[in-house]
Amino acid sequence: MEINHSLQELITEDTPILEIKKDSNITPQKKYSVLGFSHKFYIHYMYYQNFEWYYFKQEEKNDETKYLYYLLDELMGSYLAQFIELPTISFQIAKRDSFLGLVSKNFRGKECDYYFFDQLPIAQLLEFSTSFINIEMLKSLCIDNINVDKLVDCISKLLALDLHMLQMDRSRVNLQFQINRDTKFLGLSPIYDFSNYADKWQYSTSFNIFNPIITLTYNNIPILCKKYPLFLEYLSMLVTKTMSSTWNQICEDYHFNQNCFAYFQTKEHYQLKDENQKKLFRDIQARKISI
Repeated sequence: MEINHSLQELITEDTPILEIKKDSNITPQKKYSVLGFSHKFYIHYMYYQNFEWYYFKQEEKNDETKYLYYLLDELMGSYLAQFIELPTISFQIAKRDSFLGLVSKNFRGKECDYYFFDQLPIAQLLEFSTSFINIEMLKSLCIDNINVDKLVDCISKLLALDLHMLQMDRSRVNLQFQINRDTKFLGLSPIYDFSNYADKWQYSTSFNIFNPIITLTYNNIPILCKKYPLFLEYLSMLVTKTMSSTWNQICEDYHFNQNCFAYFQTKEHYQLKDENQKKLFRDIQARKISI
């Protein structure tokens, strides 16, 4: 069985690496207060040093049972989000003991209150749905039209990005909202967790991308395109940008080795994904016109 540590192979002597260490003085209760909810799984990945909270995702052995690109997709999602100006986290290469991985800083600030989908003040009116009711309910929480426009813009960007990358894990804990304590302005918190995607998916009646705000389906995507034209515009921008060219940008920024098996294997992976997503985009455009 072939085992390939992609990140390990890509690292060069010029790649900046942050060393992280456990602080025995940090209690689980303190981590829960920073994380925003109690979950034993997540606190094991939290570290505090240099007066900053970090969340560490470790590279594991990649074999037949594991997805080869899960850490690289984290980088890809972050870069594509930044490209369409969707608030997101940034990653550093990090090392804990002998383990490599990615680390991101805690984005929760003191100026906002943070909510998961089912913690919002109108949670009782929200439901996992393929309709647009949740978007309308979220708009009702906005303080003015500027807030509405900004929120809808961010939601359009998020849905376009998750559709483009075929996100399979935008669960309730992978999406947060923030409300400014002074202005009461509602927005999406920086988007995180880009590591669980399908390689490809034919645009047919079985197509669906779950999101707590709205599950995207074969039937409602064309309506979304007409109802919120910016969604289709952002999707077009992402298809034109391409993941393969973004992969080259990532490699330059992180000083990755571009003459190794992991580089070329990943490049081929994103080139194939680009072709699949171009076809998906054409199919979506054709169905939009037909209804």
